[in-house]
Amino acid sequence: MTIQCRILKYEITIMPKFIEVLENIEHSLGRDICTCEHKIVVYLYDYGPSPARAIRPFCTGSTSKFFDALSKLAACGVLEVIDEQAKIRIYRLANEIAEMIDRQMLDLNDWFMSDSKDHTSSFSKEMRHSHDIVRNRFKSHTFYCDYQIIRYLYEMKRLSSSELRDLCSWSSTIFYTSIESIVEAGLVIKAHNPSDKRRVSYRLSRRTRKMLDADLGMFRSWYISKLNVAKLPVDMADRLVN
Repeated sequence: MTIQCRILKYEITIMPKFIEVLENIEHSLGRDICTCEHKIVVYLYDYGPSPARAIRPFCTGSTSKFFDALSKLAACGVLEVIDEQAKIRIYRLANEIAEMIDRQMLDLNDWFMSDSKDHTSSFSKEMRHSHDIVRNRFKSHTFYCDYQIIRYLYEMKRLSSSELRDLCSWSSTIFYTSIESIVEAGLVIKAHNPSDKRRVSYRLSRRTRKMLDADLGMFRSWYISKLNVAKLPVDMADRLVN
């Protein structure tokens, strides 16, 4: 992703480091995080108009799944085809979507530069807010269910089964399959209520929380170092284009 110069008086590309953080988390969790739809949007936001063959290597999964995701995003107005009659179709983000992500990046910067002691949790909350906007408006998932559960537990410490279910956007069948899988893998701890064994709650294992703290904390440190190297002031309000 890039904080675009049309919003700010400077540009900081964070896509490579963002992808590195996601890959680190995926490796540590042993499972995919982002859906194909989300990866397509991220790619086009950072690299601009592109043919399908340029985007394809960025997405895991089958070719049919990739083109299904591409068609879905185009049908709901997230993507546009520059020339429908061209032999090779070039896709781009709709202006409304690009501008919305620009604004979200400003919010993300505020979290990075905040004085909050809980920076990593703040970062996670901001990313959740950004992706939930896209999901609610365009009915497209950004994170797989496994990671949605982990993300909510990272922010909220401990949640009951019903609370988690209400937060996750996937179907009940997928949700319960995911929660069983990540508990079995030791990523999440399941606890029974002593007064009612039928009621259970969930929390992240220490290993999972420590891993997320390290990866997201590293991302914030890297971002601030980029500002320092560029000798840019940290007050982003002064950098808005009037």
